Amino acid sequence: MIPYTVNIKLAARTLTGTLNPQNKTAVDWGWQGLIAQGCHSSILIIDPKTSQTIQVLERHKANVVKVRWSRENYYHNVSSPYCLRLASGDASGKIIVWDVVSGTAHCEIQEHSKPIQDLEWLWNQDASRDLLLAIHPPNYIVLWNGDTGTKLWKKSYAENILSFSFDPFDSSHMALLTSEGIVFITDFSHSKPPGNAGKKVYIASPHASPAHNKPPHSTAPVSTGAKKALNKVKVLITNEKPTAEAVTLNDCLQLSYLPSKRNHMLLLYPREILILDLELSQTTLIAGEAPSPASSQQEVQLKFLLTGLLSGLPLPPFALRMCPPLTTKNIQHYQPLLAIGTSNGSVLVYNLTSGLLHKELSVHSCEVR
Repeated sequence: MIPYTVNIKLAARTLTGTLNPQNKTAVDWGWQGLIAQGCHSSILIIDPKTSQTIQVLERHKANVVKVRWSRENYYHNVSSPYCLRLASGDASGKIIVWDVVSGTAHCEIQEHSKPIQDLEWLWNQDASRDLLLAIHPPNYIVLWNGDTGTKLWKKSYAENILSFSFDPFDSSHMALLTSEGIVFITDFSHSKPPGNAGKKVYIASPHASPAHNKPPHSTAPVSTGAKKALNKVKVLITNEKPTAEAVTLNDCLQLSYLPSKRNHMLLLYPREILILDLELSQTTLIAGEAPSPASSQQEVQLKFLLTGLLSGLPLPPFALRMCPPLTTKNIQHYQPLLAIGTSNGSVLVYNLTSGLLHKELSVHSCEVR
C-alpha cells in the first residue's frame, strides 16, 4: 500500500458560551441546517449561517447530555407537513420530545435516574416515524414511541453500553460501543428486541500494550499515533479476547457507520480518526490532528492508503466515467462501477469493490470520448 499525505488548513469558527462538562455530547446538526446544543439544562437552537440563537427550550431540571433531531425522510403532504421535532435526554434520565417551532414539550419519558447515554430516531421510517431508541445506563437499550411515550421493548446486555450506530445500508444492523469493545447486532427490529447477544470484538488500550510498557531507556523506536491506532485496530478486528491484564476501559470516544460506503466504520479517538473496512479487516484512513497553540488555525494531516489498483488497462488516452451515485432507490442493488472508454472503441466496466472487470462492450470502431 502506498501512503499519501495531504495537509489542509482549516479556519476555526467558534460559537461562544458557557457550558457544563456534561453538555459536551449534547449537540446535533439537523437536516434543515439548524444546530441543537445543550447549555446546562436548556437547549439552544442555533442558525450556523448567522451564529444566532433562534429558539431556547427550557423544561429539563438537570444538565442536557444528548440531543437528536427527528428525521423527515417520509412522504409529506398537507395533512403530514414537515416539522421541527427534537429529542433530548438529561443527566437525570429524562427524555423530552420537543415541538421546536412552538417551544413546547410534546412528550416526556422517564425510565431510570441515570444520565442518558445515547439517543437516535430510527432512520427507516416506513413502519413509524415516531420510534426513538435510547440507551439507559448501565446496559439497557429501550425502543420508545416518541409521540406517545410508550415503551415498545427493552433489551439488556452483559457490558455497559456507551453509544450505538445504525448501518445506513441495512436497518437490521447496528453496532454497540461497550466498555470492552464493540457488539455487532444483525437482527434489529422495531417489532421485537434482538434475539441474540450479537457478535463481539474487543478493543485493548494502547497504554496496556507491551510496546507501551517498555522501560524508558529502551532503544526501541517510539510508536507514533498512527501506529498506536493500528494496534487498536489489530485487536479490534479479531475475536480473541485480550488477557485480563491488557484490558482496560477503551478510549474510543465515538463510533459511526460511514454513510457513504458499505461496510465501513468511523472510530473517533482522542487524537486519531480511523475508518475501518469491516470486510477487509483493515484501516483505510487514519487522520491525526496536530493543534497549533500559536495560531487560530489547525492543520489536519490525512494519510490516504491505496486499497485497490486496476491493472491491465489499455494504453491511454481513454475516458473515465463513474456510475450514478448511491440513492435510496438503488440502495439494495448498488455497485460502484467505473466505465473506461478506450481508443479502439471498447468500453470496459470495472467493479471498484472487487477490482474485477464486470463487462466489456465493443460497439464502436472509433475512439471513445
